Amino acid sequence: IGLEALLDELRLKGPQYDEHSLSARDRFFTVREADRLRVTVGPTRRKKTENEFRRQRNLATAAQLARWKRDNDLEDHEFETLITEEARARWIRRRAQLASLSYIPQQLRLSGVYPGLIARATAKDRLLRSMGLQNSSLKDAGLTENELWQWHFKKILKQPVPKNVGDYALSLGYPSLDAFRRALLKEYLYRCFKDRVGKQC
Repeated sequence: IGLEALLDELRLKGPQYDEHSLSARDRFFTVREADRLRVTVGPTRRKKTENEFRRQRNLATAAQLARWKRDNDLEDHEFETLITEEARARWIRRRAQLASLSYIPQQLRLSGVYPGLIARATAKDRLLRSMGLQNSSLKDAGLTENELWQWHFKKILKQPVPKNVGDYALSLGYPSLDAFRRALLKEYLYRCFKDRVGKQC
């Protein structure tokens, strides 16, 4: 089966084509930048990338990994190439993450979601400032750290709590776990108080 036949199957799924096409363009430019900078991957970084790759896809055993390779038409050496490429791409993305933040507002305007996001951010800031909660703590929210994670991931996002919340926070561009915690605390308190006292969070 050639590339065109594969693309036909993807195109028939409508919006998924745009999603995967955009990701492919991102990968193209990322790998090209890694080539330009002559980024190399040592054994430690390569192993860490493979471990993360397998954990994200629940490929804990050798049999599960072998099945994944078969399903994705990859020989062992091709899988090695994929992981090395992924390690190089991740390094470039981390390097570019901060620099690209200034482009996000324009992207949000083009996508049409800017007005809603900026209105909500403004409302949240005003409410928390009016209550003296702009620099809130777990104590202010009456929560433990674990309860905060449970609330955000299970109740709001409807997904399991990540095994490593710190890594999750870094993947979203937060500079630290503490910065992510502060953002969640603001969100929790805003949801608690935006519709007046007495409404359950």
